Parts: sequence; structure tokens; C-alpha cells
Amino acid sequence: MMHMSTHEKNTNHQEGPVNQGTAIQVVSAVVAGKRELNGEDFQKIAEYFDIPAENAEHIVVLLTDCFDQEGRFKRETFEKYLPEFSRQKKIFEILWSCLKSTMDRNDRMAFLNTMQLLIVMLQQPKNVLRTLLNDFNSDPEMISDADMDALILSNLLVRKYNKELHTDIEATPEEVLLVKNGLDKDVTKYAQWRIESVWEQFQHKNQSIGRHIAVAMDAERSASNGLSIDFLFSLEREMYIFLSLVGGDAAYRILRAAAEEYGNPESRVYQFKNSFKYLPMLLEQLKILVRGLGRVGGKQDLMLLRKIKQREAAFMQFWDDPGYQGLVRQVLQWVDTTMDRAVANPAN
Repeated sequence: MMHMSTHEKNTNHQEGPVNQGTAIQVVSAVVAGKRELNGEDFQKIAEYFDIPAENAEHIVVLLTDCFDQEGRFKRETFEKYLPEFSRQKKIFEILWSCLKSTMDRNDRMAFLNTMQLLIVMLQQPKNVLRTLLNDFNSDPEMISDADMDALILSNLLVRKYNKELHTDIEATPEEVLLVKNGLDKDVTKYAQWRIESVWEQFQHKNQSIGRHIAVAMDAERSASNGLSIDFLFSLEREMYIFLSLVGGDAAYRILRAAAEEYGNPESRVYQFKNSFKYLPMLLEQLKILVRGLGRVGGKQDLMLLRKIKQREAAFMQFWDDPGYQGLVRQVLQWVDTTMDRAVANPAN
């Protein structure tokens, strides 16, 4: 029997070749139609996830039926099995491992959106969040699709009511930053503790995302190690939204530092080869950060916010496009709103 610490370490295990026999790769090979399981494989999965072998077999049989012979996801079949899946121990960890495997992007999003429904049925938000944050922080240098998926699900978990649950989403809507009473206080407090407890890894991950963005912004093809700049900005945006919802000292430190960078037109992020091309994205990040400070910051941010407001002319000089200049004005309106909140609620 594995101890919990060992299991948590294993659930963060990076994928390896199928012939290395990892449970994740075994499951992934089956759903892709590339392998038939035997008793030894079921035992391997059972030991990896600390569940009985017969349960492992049952889960994999159901899961295999959710994919066709070409490895394409059958959403209706998966949704039909949701009640049965929800009764299985460690089911989220197993399905999360499956999601992390190489899957067509459309299938990944369909799988991710059905996972939202499973999370509601499980009624174990802190356990699910632990799995997601452990995975997000497991290799701070590595950036992948799974990081985006983990943050999208995490942004759902910290809220009690989610309009997105019955709609397909590829990004957390910005309007969630208006949520106050709809937050699950128990889950957000747990999330704060998890982030603080692995602060170095979380900050390292944040810095890695920033480095990838810097490389992509300065590259000829606007990509970093195959990751598009659009993906990297979206990933960073999801992280900022998550930190804005969760709050706490660690979240504040990251949001404040990022606001100082994005809020200064002379900072490095505005000087790269492709910075001009992505000015709207840069301003959208700043808007999220300003709104985030409105949630987790306080009177100590007034000087920074005033500086951002005073830099209006410098931001406007970047581009005379009406849409871009309208976005600058929108950001500054949020600066005013955040300053008003800081005065009204000086303590963070």
C-alpha cells in the first residue's frame, strides 16, 4: 500500500514511453486504441493509483468505450458513464492522467468540459484542486496544455456557482472577477495554503511562463518551443484570474509584480520584436492585473495605480488605432475603479 506522499508524487510523474510501463502511458495507449490490457497492466494501474485491481479493470473498460478505434473521444458515451465514474475511487486522478495524454485539441476540450460535470458529482473540490495544483507545480520549467486545463478547472473549483458548467468553454470569462459572495471560502482558503506551501515552485512556474512569453515576443515566428504566444498569454491570464479569485499574500505578490511590469510602457515586455503586434494582448493582461489588485490589494497600491494612470500618453503613443486606444481608456477606467476601492478598503 502506497503512502499518500508517494501517491501525490506519482500523480505528478511526467509521462514516459509506453515501454517504461507507467500507468499513465498504459491507460493512454488503451484509449488511443494502440494496446490491449492484460492482468499485469491492471495490477500496474491499481498499484499506481492505490485502488483494487478489479476497480482498475472496470474503469479502463468504461474508459476504453469512450474512445473509438482511431482514439477519438465519444462525449455522449462518457457522459452516459458519469454516474458510474463518480462512484470510483481515485477517478479524477485517473481521468486527469488520461486528459494529459496526447489528444486532439477538440477532443481535449470536449473531455475537459465533461470533466467539469464529473467534478460537481464528486463533491470533493479540495481533493481535485490538490491534484491540479500538484500537477501544475510538478515541473516548473515545463509548460504544456495540461497547465491551461488545470487552471481553467481550478477557476471553476473556487466558485460555488458556475454559469459555464453546462456550456463549453476554452477560457475563464473575465466577468468572474466580479464574483464575491459566490466564492467557496473553504476552497479558496485551501488554495491559498497550497500556493503558500509550494511558493518557490509556484513562483518558478510563473517565471517560466514569463520567460516563454519573452522568447516568443522576441522570436521571428512568435512561438517558444512550439508554444504559440496566444497560448502563453492565455495561460498567464488564467493564472492571474486564479490568483485574483484566491487571494492571499502569495497571490498578491505575483499580481503586484506583474502589474508593475505591464503597467510601465518602458518595461521590457513592451520592447520586444513582436511587442507592437501584441499590444492588445499586453493591455488585456494589464486590465486583468488591475482588476486583480482591486480584489486582493489595498491602499499600498495607490502609488502604483497613479503611476499607471499618469502613463496614459505613453501608452497612447504606441499605436493610433482607435480600437487599441479605446482599450487603453478601458484599462484606465479600471485603474480609477481600483483606486476607489483601495481608498474605501485600505486593508488587504
